[in-house]
Amino acid sequence: MDVNLVMFKPDGQRKDFPLTNTVSVIGRGEECELQIPLLNVSRRHCELRLDPGDIIRVKDLASSNGTYLNNQRISEGELSAGDRLAIGPIVFTVQVDGLPGEVAPIKSDGQVVAEGSAIDGPTVITEEVEIEIQPEAEEVDVAPVELVEAAAPEVVEPIEVAEPEVVVEAAPAPEPAPAPEPAPAPEPAPEQEGGEPLDPISALEALAAESRKKGK
Repeated sequence: MDVNLVMFKPDGQRKDFPLTNTVSVIGRGEECELQIPLLNVSRRHCELRLDPGDIIRVKDLASSNGTYLNNQRISEGELSAGDRLAIGPIVFTVQVDGLPGEVAPIKSDGQVVAEGSAIDGPTVITEEVEIEIQPEAEEVDVAPVELVEAAAPEVVEPIEVAEPEVVVEAAPAPEPAPAPEPAPAPEPAPEQEGGEPLDPISALEALAAESRKKGK
C-alpha cells in the first residue's frame, strides 16, 4: 500500500510526502518523521500508523491546536483515500495507491493562514513553508571483530609446607612416698609377783609408784 500526503504551496506547486514507515510522527520537532516548522504546530502534533489490512490510523498527540479530519477535530480516526487532514495551517489530501487520481488545492472559509491563531477549518496557507521528511538512519557497516583467544592462566602448583614435628615428653613418674616407720611396740604391762599381769588400775598404780621411786 502506497500512502502519500499531498499539499499545495501558495503558488500552486504540488508536493507529495510518502509515508514509508509503519509509524510516522508529524510535528515541529526535529525528531519527527515529517517536520512542519511552524509555531502553531506542536513539537509532536499527531501520529500516522499503517496497520495490517491496509488501515491508516491518525492519532492526535495532545497538540495545542488540534488535528482535523475533514473539518472535524479528532483525537483518533481512520483515514481513507481523498480525506483532508489539517495540521495547524497545513492541509494534506490523503492519496492511497494513486487514488484520488487528481488532487486539487483546498479553498474553504474559516481556516486561519500560517500567521493567524484560531483554527476552524482547512484552507491553503498563504506563506511559504518548507516541510521536511527526515531521512531514515543509514546502516553503518561494522567491521568484524576478531576474537583473540586468551591464554590459559598458568597453573601454580601448591607448595607443601612441612608440619613441625610435635614431640610429647612423658612426665616422670612420681617417686614413691617413704614407708612410715613402724610404731614402737608398747611396753609390756607390769606383772604381779608370781608372773600374772596386773589389771589396768593396778598397772597404773604400779607405774605411778615406780615413777615416784625414780624421782627420789
